Amino acid sequence: MKSILQILRQPGKSLAGIILSALAAAILVICIGQYSATILTRANLDDRYDTIALVSDEYLWEIVGTQSRHYMELPEKFRSWVDEIIQTRSDMVKTEAFSGLLSACIPQMQADNFSQHKDADRMGDNSGCPYRCAMFEVTLTKVGTVPDEDVSYFGISETDVSIIMRNSISILCTGTIDRVLGLEQGFADPVGKTITLIIMTYDEEDLEALQLRTGEKYLVYGMDYCDVSGIEMSSMVSIHQKSFEELFESEPLPDQINKQIECIMTVCDYSSLPINGPDGQGQIATFRDLRLYYDYKSFTDDGYRAVKVPAEEYIPDYCVPTIARLEESAQDYLASEEGLLWRQALDEMEISHHGFPVMAVEKLGYQAAFARGQARIVEGRDFTEKERTDGSRVCIMAQSLAAFNNLQVGDTIDLRYYAYDPNIKVQQNEIMSSTAFPSAAVYSRSKGFLTETEKYTIVGLYRQSDAWQNGQDPYGFTPNTLFVPKMSVTCEMLTGRKGGIFYSLILQNGKKEEFENLQAEAGYPGLFICLDQGYSEIVKSLDAYESVSANALYVGLAAGGVIMLLFLVLFPLQQGRTVSTMNSLGASRKDKLRYMLAGSACILIPGGILGGIIGALLWERVTAGLMESVNVQIPLEANTPVTSLVLTSAYVLVMLAAVLAAAIPLTREKGLKRRK
Repeated sequence: MKSILQILRQPGKSLAGIILSALAAAILVICIGQYSATILTRANLDDRYDTIALVSDEYLWEIVGTQSRHYMELPEKFRSWVDEIIQTRSDMVKTEAFSGLLSACIPQMQADNFSQHKDADRMGDNSGCPYRCAMFEVTLTKVGTVPDEDVSYFGISETDVSIIMRNSISILCTGTIDRVLGLEQGFADPVGKTITLIIMTYDEEDLEALQLRTGEKYLVYGMDYCDVSGIEMSSMVSIHQKSFEELFESEPLPDQINKQIECIMTVCDYSSLPINGPDGQGQIATFRDLRLYYDYKSFTDDGYRAVKVPAEEYIPDYCVPTIARLEESAQDYLASEEGLLWRQALDEMEISHHGFPVMAVEKLGYQAAFARGQARIVEGRDFTEKERTDGSRVCIMAQSLAAFNNLQVGDTIDLRYYAYDPNIKVQQNEIMSSTAFPSAAVYSRSKGFLTETEKYTIVGLYRQSDAWQNGQDPYGFTPNTLFVPKMSVTCEMLTGRKGGIFYSLILQNGKKEEFENLQAEAGYPGLFICLDQGYSEIVKSLDAYESVSANALYVGLAAGGVIMLLFLVLFPLQQGRTVSTMNSLGASRKDKLRYMLAGSACILIPGGILGGIIGALLWERVTAGLMESVNVQIPLEANTPVTSLVLTSAYVLVMLAAVLAAAIPLTREKGLKRRK
């Protein structure tokens, strides 16, 4: 109380003290705060940035004879060098990161249909799977004839080199779609449209057995349906040029034909899998004459394995309906014993149409698109470290896909993983031969589901600068792709490919240039494309800022020190007379110390609070000016209110300690007697 009264008796002096205290506190908050923020930002820089190395797509291609060969991972001569670097240069390479591909059925969601987007022609073969399965009731309007020249089809041999398979019978028919029994919702309603059917059979006898007649109704099923309003069809019609000319009586191809086709679908009554017959010659297996086909499910150093499968084992699991003449209603036919295969196809189609590609990642920043800034989280957040290590069931999806399905951050989705089946021909090329733009698989009744239904919480939404990218980016993915922590997946997934979005080499930050030089010295320049998200430039700018902020810190400490010394001279050191008076009145030494500390505290505390507020308000402005002077492009990590509180508290405590140190000799009895 006496201390407060003393302050009130000397308002001018007290105000001056508060101002000095506030000035010192503000200077210290600004100078120490911005320098400590620099140190903290640098310390956490490795957590914010990743330096990744991506396999250059150039090194995944090789010319074998007259054929171009694409690898799904680095060839052995490159892999051995990479393995050596990983083992011997831990100072340069942190680790390898592998992503896994899964297919998930999400009944509550609808896929973003590729055919509705511009330039979808380059995306149709890949992202169209598995959404292109379709079943219609069709009335045939034109039936083509067997062409003079057979059509040759290509497959993959045991050495992964394209070979000509046995020629098959291929004709074209047109019809009017009367009814839709199965179609992905994203396609436009095709009822009333003309559909072009590419009908392939093993031989003319099988073709005749189909009883194709104009004016008759048929049930048709295909796994490559296209609404040609959104897809360039020249690639599909080129191998059937003569048949198209015959059917449409138009030349030249493909321009005239494209104008006349509304929908198109291939109908086959055989597996179309490449096989080797007893004579070693390439041929196509039919369902009634299946001998050998290539099983693509295993990735080995030796390539694909050839496996013998008896027809009686293959047909129950993989036979699909094709075309059937309707002598009754479609509903009656589906309900009959003959319609069993068609009912199975409808059930499998429903699952496939709600299938989504899921990338199981170790860290989202290891993906090229996110590392290059071509994709970024615009709502919500990234996976936390705890979520990644604990395997939390959280996911990140495209903002456009979420909006399309009325979903937002915080919502949950029910998904069920199902197996990729390499024996389904329609998806082999799309999924197995590509390291970019992976699609969901077609559901297989043979493989079934891998898990029970699992709930995933949406924690973030991403946006791509070019969502569909026309299929050109070797590290790209479609907006239908979901990302989940790799540790959250407990079932089998496709992984192990050293290329595309499946693989990245994680470098130590700051080692980008050294790694690039190492590649060149080994004779593999550009083997890996290195991305550090601007880390090297940020470090340079932080170095420059640290130097500037250090100089500002030294000046601030000096100025603050002078002000603090001035405060000590004006206040505690000027209390000798008052202390002498208290001594004459019989006050104890504790009372005298308490009086001096309380009086100083009454000035230091409000001054410190005021200075802390001023420092916090000016911190951002001063820091921004310093950052601009050296072109720092990264925000400093600092909690300004907390920093201000801590520094202000420290300042007040230090000053009170200084006051105490000054008061001790003033309150000694010996010193007081001398003064007397």
